[in-house]
Amino acid sequence: MGVRAGRAAARLALVGLSGSGKGTVGRLLARRLALPFLDLDRLVEMEAGAPVPRLWAEEGEEGFRRREAAALERALQLEEVVLATGGGTPLLPGAMERLLAWGRVVWLDAPPERLAARLAGEGLAARPLFRGRPPEEVLRSQLEARRPVYGRALRVDAAGSPPEVAARVLEATGLRPPARLPEPRAVPVGGRYEAEVSVEAPERLAGWLASQGARRLVLVAEPLTAALAGEEVLEACRGRGLEADLLLFPGGEEAKRLATAERLYHDLVRLGAERTTWLLAVGGGVTTDLGGFVAATFLRGLPWVAVPTTLLAQVDAALGGKTGVDLEEGKNLVGAFHAPRRVAADVRWLRALPEPLLLEGMGEVVKAAVIAGEPLFGRLGRERGALLAREPAALVETVAAAAAVKAGVVAADEREAGPRELLNLGHTFAHALETASGYRLRHGAAVAAGLRLAALRAEEEGLLPAGERRRIEALLDAYGLGRAPAGLSEEALAAALAVDKKRRQGRLRLVLPRAVGDVRAGWPAEAGELARWLASAVERLSWEAERAGGSAS
Repeated sequence: MGVRAGRAAARLALVGLSGSGKGTVGRLLARRLALPFLDLDRLVEMEAGAPVPRLWAEEGEEGFRRREAAALERALQLEEVVLATGGGTPLLPGAMERLLAWGRVVWLDAPPERLAARLAGEGLAARPLFRGRPPEEVLRSQLEARRPVYGRALRVDAAGSPPEVAARVLEATGLRPPARLPEPRAVPVGGRYEAEVSVEAPERLAGWLASQGARRLVLVAEPLTAALAGEEVLEACRGRGLEADLLLFPGGEEAKRLATAERLYHDLVRLGAERTTWLLAVGGGVTTDLGGFVAATFLRGLPWVAVPTTLLAQVDAALGGKTGVDLEEGKNLVGAFHAPRRVAADVRWLRALPEPLLLEGMGEVVKAAVIAGEPLFGRLGRERGALLAREPAALVETVAAAAAVKAGVVAADEREAGPRELLNLGHTFAHALETASGYRLRHGAAVAAGLRLAALRAEEEGLLPAGERRRIEALLDAYGLGRAPAGLSEEALAAALAVDKKRRQGRLRLVLPRAVGDVRAGWPAEAGELARWLASAVERLSWEAERAGGSAS
């Protein structure tokens, strides 16, 4: 989208032999830098659904290395993260080149005898390459073979305590912790629960669950998010004495179906879940929608917590208690209102998001700003640089402010009987664009496009002054948002509008802006006419973007 902030991303990969402390030092570095941590071996296990020793036994080294290469490719799509690689990862074809092009790479180096002593205290059952051979002999052989590859990275002495090694890494890389870490921000949602935004969600959530008398929980996530964020949550909860299990499901909008929910029901039965079992939905909007729906329907209702890890989920999808799954005919056609007991958002996870995912979440943030007006609308313009640079303080303030907009509306209308319709600003158009594009257009990008279309429609209806439309479009343009793909047929758009959930007596009800900070619901539209207008408007906006040198979001 071409709006990357002008600074080097905080990407750090640790390489080295077994026992060099990549996991321990990596976690400590991630904490100091306010970044998420990812262990590549753990991601392999999450995606395979089996521990590393079993994968080696069943698939051999060749099979494991194929999985490791695929996991590395997914990890390198992340933006800002501390990555602990496997000892053999840099030897994969092209892996060291990819790591060096991605970010800073540090070799944690220590004498084999010292590493062998560390490993003796850990046990070697989970390390297949050490079976049947003295650890020091294996490590010396590996060091001789791997030194030419490891030597391409910044070498840091790994002897000493983890804090000492972490300090050396920071000095060698020039990475600097944030000048200050923001305080947690609590956003009340209708007096029933809170959404908390912080940089320490796992520990704070674990403490809160313990204070609520929770004893057992099940965490639901897709594999990459489970390795990146879910592991932290599980570790924090287990550290508080809570019994915690993990259930995985394939990621993506295509997984938000009744079949996935049914599979999770069977898994919950297998685990012996009861009505006092808490469900934690850790992930983006798909996960919080699906996890909340499972919580609403299993045993007629489990207590649950939304732990959103994307910007779109933190400011919108995880709030309000609307849960659901998709049918072939459209999004969220089967669902229930089942409010979470808490929303725990951590902006560190936003720092890992690939740029398109961060920016698509800004579609919902801009929507909130158009609804609320100042000061949020002006802040988005002023703090564009800090937000795109993913500065923790700017993220906490903006996420909390945008979440407060939705929380305020939800508090006045929990079940979408009236005022809550304001949150559908741009959504009639957005859902039609998503469906007509076969979901090639992601939800946040569709919302931004829908917001631009709503402003255009409002101006043409005589509701929105041209100057206000230009203000909305300028903010969308600042983040590279709001263009829809060309070539969507009128027939496909009409079919999508025909199943819009906001119809009344067969007529659509649009939410349109009258000014920044003044949004009204209930503007009627006939589906056929709206489909014709929408097809024409999409083509016009796409052509205008091309003429101006822009691109579809």
